[in-house]
Amino acid sequence: MLFINPGFLVSSQEAGEGGESATSVSASGSSADTDAGAPAEAYLPMDVLVVTSPSSPVVRGSLSVTILADHPLASQVTVRPPRFPPTLILERVRTEARYITHPGRLDESGPAPEPARWTAVEFLFTPLASGALTIEPFEVTAAGKRAATGTISLRIAAEPGASRRNAPVFRWETPPSSLVIGAPGDIALALNNWDLQKPIPRFFLQGKTSANTIMEELPFEGAGADGIIRYRFRLIPLEGDALVLGPLPVQAEGLSLEVPRLSIALAPAAAAQAPAASTTQAAPSPAAPSPAAPSPAAEENDETMKPLFPELSGNVFPLFRKEYEKIAGNVKILWEEGRYASALALIRKNERDSLPGAALAVLRRNLEQSLGFSFTEDERWRPWKVPAFSWLVVILLAAGVLVWKISVTSHTQRGYKKVTLLVVAGGLAILLLLGGLGDRMQHAGGGRSAVLEKTAAYRVPESGGAVNARFSEGQPVDIRSSRGEWVYAESMDGRSGWIPSAAVIPY
Repeated sequence: MLFINPGFLVSSQEAGEGGESATSVSASGSSADTDAGAPAEAYLPMDVLVVTSPSSPVVRGSLSVTILADHPLASQVTVRPPRFPPTLILERVRTEARYITHPGRLDESGPAPEPARWTAVEFLFTPLASGALTIEPFEVTAAGKRAATGTISLRIAAEPGASRRNAPVFRWETPPSSLVIGAPGDIALALNNWDLQKPIPRFFLQGKTSANTIMEELPFEGAGADGIIRYRFRLIPLEGDALVLGPLPVQAEGLSLEVPRLSIALAPAAAAQAPAASTTQAAPSPAAPSPAAPSPAAEENDETMKPLFPELSGNVFPLFRKEYEKIAGNVKILWEEGRYASALALIRKNERDSLPGAALAVLRRNLEQSLGFSFTEDERWRPWKVPAFSWLVVILLAAGVLVWKISVTSHTQRGYKKVTLLVVAGGLAILLLLGGLGDRMQHAGGGRSAVLEKTAAYRVPESGGAVNARFSEGQPVDIRSSRGEWVYAESMDGRSGWIPSAAVIPY
């Protein structure tokens, strides 16, 4: 496309007023704000042509805007560009000499004019958006002459297929028609038409699931061979009739996308297992023998397999020895009855709350090792539910009173007794206060200490749900929450799940 702009005269006063600051591109490649060879008072007119190519530019294609100045020496030509629209990316500027025939002289009678040497300054762009495009005038100066182009108006067309490539879209890939409550199900979310040169959006669904669903993102594999980005998730519905997700807006790399709505029907776990149960009942077992009574030899072997109660430690502080033996005796009764979880709950409670707690911790570790536990967490010692720090404060107060008593004289004996009573009362108050605070801190966040019977931990509070973990008898846990006849327990090694409250022995 060719724009013919006849030269016009611009005075130096007009040239210096009100113009925006811009960098001039000289034909020699340097920057300049004025033409050093031109007189300051006036400029002569100069012909300037504008050539754009191609005739129908497209998005992400090349757009060339060439300024042709009627001046033979490129080193004396300076082109001051305007501010370009933000949808145009300037890739490079190139200057060269060209021999052209002035289009305005082709219609003149007589022989065709000879081509003349002009200076060409080419601006190469990449358009980023389709639609109407306007480029403000360029200003050209050369050896005392000045001219300006007109406003350049173009229309940028959408590249064939660009609407598909430049419009990324999310879609769910063949989601299941239904899921069973408590059972995991995998789904895939596909992102089509994403520009793989840009960072791939991640983690946009974190915290977006409904309250009745647990969603875990599976390892991300990036774009496949087909160029489609797939996100894989594992869903575990907890309750309700349907799992509903979305629609959810996603902002990525300046684009506004949307994850479409997903709705999956939920089936109760018991109903899902009913057909299997009925099938099993429909096929009676052939002549199943009745269970035989255990033989005396089997009972004797079973007795020898029971874990033995260890011997009591002799390294117990004498003042705590009697209480230690009493607690250990009660624990031994439960242990020999086979109530191992109850025995461990009792010893853990006293390890935490009684004075011989340190000695009981040794006994408790021996008991747990006989059940196969290699390592468990010790209880924090807080006799009478008072933290050890509180006892330290009281001991320091008592030591201070003793030192003060030695330093006082006999004639202040009455005042000393009053101060002593105040200190003792203050110490008891501190014990009670910090004891209450310690008890609150012990259960901060809703956690309660407990020991478990042998049980399975489910992903949902329902016996027909999927099993999340299995706990051996005697496993210490923290109880985080409860729902009806179920509690949510978590062990120190990270295992967790919903457990029937009948299998929980709190302490």
